Amino acid sequence: MRRKVANMANTDQEIAPLIENNRQPQDLEIDIPEEDFELAPECCIYNVPSRFREANQKAFTPQLISIGPIHHGNTNLARMERQKQRYYNKFYQRTSKKILEEFASFIKAHVSDICRCYDVEFVFDTELEVSKFVKMILFDSVFIIELFLRNSEKEVNDFLFDKVWLRVELLMDLLLLENQLPFFILEALYNLAFATSDKPSFPRLACLYFNANEDHLFNKMGIKHFMDLTRSILVGARPSDSIERIDNMYSAMMLREAGVKFEAIRDNFNVNKDVDLLVKKGIFVNDMGSSAAVANMINNLMTGVVALSPCYDKIGKDLNEYYDNSWNRTKATLKHVYFNNLWRGTATVAAFIVVVLTVTQTVLAILDRAPLT
Repeated sequence: MRRKVANMANTDQEIAPLIENNRQPQDLEIDIPEEDFELAPECCIYNVPSRFREANQKAFTPQLISIGPIHHGNTNLARMERQKQRYYNKFYQRTSKKILEEFASFIKAHVSDICRCYDVEFVFDTELEVSKFVKMILFDSVFIIELFLRNSEKEVNDFLFDKVWLRVELLMDLLLLENQLPFFILEALYNLAFATSDKPSFPRLACLYFNANEDHLFNKMGIKHFMDLTRSILVGARPSDSIERIDNMYSAMMLREAGVKFEAIRDNFNVNKDVDLLVKKGIFVNDMGSSAAVANMINNLMTGVVALSPCYDKIGKDLNEYYDNSWNRTKATLKHVYFNNLWRGTATVAAFIVVVLTVTQTVLAILDRAPLT
């Protein structure tokens, strides 16, 4: 399903010169062949499916800044447009007017390539619409490049970095699927400006900003956007000893009853007691108030998601096999019931000694009364 992006509204000031010159806006043909209105091979930025968005609207919608065409014009994000202008001016001071003109020319020459990356039908009725699209991509691109440069330079006099909540909110917005620019356009523009400098590569800057390990980058040449960048790093860091998929794992409480000692686990929060156990063991901190809220949140993470082979399937298999061993469960039960603390353990040992002495005394008494033969 493809969604048409509404034309960017023309202001009276923008249309007035056309009217004064007795010229009507002319349709402008963009070199996007008709067959490309099907999903192009380059398409990588999509609208989030409704079944995900309905579960948590805010999780898929930018809360601070719009990047790219999908959320462009959202009045709730208008305040950050001023910051884009501020960063544009700072980048101009860092580089030159000539560089920004080259940026605009490069973007205009690649409008078709940019559009093919989106699962959106673009309709440009006039050349003015194309110019507005180019300006949007230009300002968003410059903002991201300047942001990454300031991050690598450890800029201290910028409120976007000074305020923790802003820094986190901005980072999260830049990872949203609907809030992306194609990586190729960002990298190409960056190289236009800094190809001959000693500055880090653009992928390196991105990894620094998202606090990601560049060594785990799975495919440096095929990065599609920032979400794909983080996915690629996670894929590169996953264990290589994957085996057959584990469809079901025992819950945290069940594994504990079998004697498993918890240091880290991220699967099957079936009941509130699982959450209580993992909080008690220091696996995570519960800032949501109730254990039920945490269990519900984690159980909903896979809602509507196609489950592929997990990264830790071998660990899951080992845990299941450990639980299925009845001797492990028996030992764990004895420990939890009779030796869960010093006093109960001492009492259990004392009771055992009393039983042994009683049995011994009984046997000796029977042997003493038995007739000699």
